[in-house]
Amino acid sequence: MSGTDKAQQGMTEEQSALYEQLTPLARGVCLNVLVGMDHVDAYYGAGGRANKASAKTYVSRLIKQNETAVAFMRSMRAEIVSDLILSKEEALKELSIIAKGSLQERNRISAIKAMSEMQGWLAPTRSQIEVPKGITHKYSPEDYKKAAEDIRGHFPD
Repeated sequence: MSGTDKAQQGMTEEQSALYEQLTPLARGVCLNVLVGMDHVDAYYGAGGRANKASAKTYVSRLIKQNETAVAFMRSMRAEIVSDLILSKEEALKELSIIAKGSLQERNRISAIKAMSEMQGWLAPTRSQIEVPKGITHKYSPEDYKKAAEDIRGHFPD
């Protein structure tokens, strides 16, 4: 298996096609930048031999102006991010494991509370509504009498 084949393992067809369009140096630089190397280290790690200033220029142009490199890196980053995001089901599974198996009571309670919030199991909470300053409600004595009669009508004696 060649180095290119190893690098392409796990890539989608689109990613692999974009990867193949890049030069060997550009491939290495893109992969190195994706794993978090700074531009100069990514360049030298990919086998580049130019001076530091030229290395910075090359990498900057590659990852900003080379349409193929930009598309490849964008596609790879999207996949990396989606793999890092925990789905609701995965989070519930992890929390269930903690709730069932944790020896520390505080961890179990926190896990159960988090699961109940995610599932909407909590009872409604009381909300305070504040009336903006300057707004007043003036009711006449007749308004209060009418409201009291309406309320009495709902409750039989």
